[in-house]
Amino acid sequence: VMANFVETMAEGAVTLALDRTILYCNSRFAAMLGRAIEDLVGESILTVVEPGSLPSFQALFEESLRSSSKAELNLSGLSGEIVPAQLALNRFEGPELSALSMVVTDLREHHRSEEVLAQGRLARLILEYSMSGIAVCDPAGRITLASAGMTQICGHNPLFQNFDHVCPLRCDDAPFSVAE
Repeated sequence: VMANFVETMAEGAVTLALDRTILYCNSRFAAMLGRAIEDLVGESILTVVEPGSLPSFQALFEESLRSSSKAELNLSGLSGEIVPAQLALNRFEGPELSALSMVVTDLREHHRSEEVLAQGRLARLILEYSMSGIAVCDPAGRITLASAGMTQICGHNPLFQNFDHVCPLRCDDAPFSVAE
């Protein structure tokens, strides 16, 4: 039952010997790094820690020998991809073995979400303070975001109104003609 639980976790699970050798890892940890389980078991965990994060990992490992500890640092995927992760290490004593359990949470999606939120905040600030007439519409043509300049051009708040109604475009005033 416990083995099934560990295999179906959304996080990576690793058992480390005190010499930093990977004794066990679940398929989620292997997938996170783009490697096969067989290639990881028996290797030093240091081979998958991004070189710039090695000092942090060493300090985390040493701290975990005394008490549970966790930190965010970078791992290295097989293709050289940097994998930001949160590592939580706990020491446990078995009948024949002293080892550490490590739970690894992949932070790539979390970091992407933070990036998207930051970009959204920047876009809203640009819209809020722009004196140019800028409108963002949904697929139905309703204005979902509008700059201060757009509000000034319309003479009222154009949000949630149909763009064609707020800004009717007339081709009869165009300085060109279409030849048939």
